[in-house]
Amino acid sequence: MAKRVGKELLIFEDHYRGLFETTQDGILLLNGHTERITNINPFCMNMLGYSRDELLGKKFWEIDCFQDTETIRSAFSELQRTGFIFIEDLLLTTHDGWNITTEFVGNVYHVNHERVIQCSIRNISERKHMEDIRKESERRYRELADSLPQTVVECDEKGFITFVNRNAFETFGYTEDDLEKGINIFQVVVPGDHERVRTNIEKVFSGEKQHGNEYKVVRKDGSIFPVVAYTTPVVQEEKPAGLRLIAIDLTERKKAEDALRESEERFQTIFNESPFSVALNELERGAYVAVNRHFCDVNGVSKDFVIGKMSHDLQIFQNPDDMKRVGDMLRRYGKIEGEVINLRRLTGELITALFSSKIITIAGKPHALSIIQNITNRKLH
Repeated sequence: MAKRVGKELLIFEDHYRGLFETTQDGILLLNGHTERITNINPFCMNMLGYSRDELLGKKFWEIDCFQDTETIRSAFSELQRTGFIFIEDLLLTTHDGWNITTEFVGNVYHVNHERVIQCSIRNISERKHMEDIRKESERRYRELADSLPQTVVECDEKGFITFVNRNAFETFGYTEDDLEKGINIFQVVVPGDHERVRTNIEKVFSGEKQHGNEYKVVRKDGSIFPVVAYTTPVVQEEKPAGLRLIAIDLTERKKAEDALRESEERFQTIFNESPFSVALNELERGAYVAVNRHFCDVNGVSKDFVIGKMSHDLQIFQNPDDMKRVGDMLRRYGKIEGEVINLRRLTGELITALFSSKIITIAGKPHALSIIQNITNRKLH
């Protein structure tokens, strides 16, 4: 029985020694009473750049690699008292002068009634470097996002918002505390648009490129406003892990569109309901762009018949020289007011009219807006 136990102990010791010699963490064994180093594994020597002879018999704070000896002394006091310590981001300097960031773990245990301190040192410099790069990238991303005048939002696969920029807080009225408690993307979209949002999210996750989609969204105070959202997937490990979207407030654009539409409606009402004949022509070619109802009625023609034809095609000027004179006056003065001209309606009727016209710009091109007032009866009296 004793032989079997002894053999098992030898096997265990061999396993432990193999682990001690080959592990990719630095391991140092210390006397639990004197706190002096009794053994070092090869990886630790390579990592710190010291030989075994340079480390054996020394206390930890006697090794030049520790930049803050007071911290390590204090840590060892805690280790002796509690039996365990963990130091994150412990900065060490190798024998060659290189600074490395490490994780330090200390344990106390007993072997053959002897108190042993085992210290494990893991080099996390590469990991810290990558974390620093990631944090710097995140910092630049946040600064860029915060500088944008649009709302930037990121959410996970379930729609819970994980990131917003400063504009999002200002536009929607939520706070960072609200974000910490959890906000789902559907909370800020009106219920009537939920189905479209779900459909478009599925399209994004399936790889279909989305152009701007318009939705009505809800502020924290309940007020509703329109946005156009541009959405792309957040990809992690080559798989969609969420969404990133930029939302542009359309409130002012919608107001401008409404104002333009109202202006156009008022213009069309005045244009069409005027008691005088009104025509809009391209200034250079003389082609008719629009005529009102009165123009069509008194000439006995439809709008379709007139639109696109040239002024000289309709021959409404009794004297062709008058047409040239009107064109020259417009180009020179930009407008004509109350010019008496003899005209011919398309029905053949000859009339005397007050002719007024003004150059206006439409789509960057000059046009002549003309009003014809029949004064034939007035002239007869």
